[in-house]
Amino acid sequence: MSHTEGEPRSAFTILNIAQNDIELDKTRDGRYWRLLYWLERDVLLQLLISHTCCEDPNDFIAQVKAFGSDDDLGGRSEQGFTTLSEFMFAPVQLEDTEPCLDGFPDVCRDEFITMVSYWGRILEVMECGSALGTLSHP
Repeated sequence: MSHTEGEPRSAFTILNIAQNDIELDKTRDGRYWRLLYWLERDVLLQLLISHTCCEDPNDFIAQVKAFGSDDDLGGRSEQGFTTLSEFMFAPVQLEDTEPCLDGFPDVCRDEFITMVSYWGRILEVMECGSALGTLSHP
């Protein structure tokens, strides 16, 4: 019997993400916070977050985009993403023994869970304002 056979296995893994591989932004229309994570040189994960207050669960949209090396914005454009899943989740639930992760996508699951964990740490540090506005052009 190996030393790991009797140990319970976690439903997810929080990954270590390098500081320069993740970025926080807001969508141009002000409706969502955006977490961007460069998974590979030409693959970008995006987590759109509708946040109202720290006490309520947030609405998340998990998306992925492949972009070319000639893209001078590094894939940052809001266009071209494919939605993998939409779900409601409170980042503090990741501290539960067995959090319900049904809404998270199967593709890049641990990466998106890590991004939600990252968002939870941001909320702990500061209260981010609601992402419910609209962009007005001068």
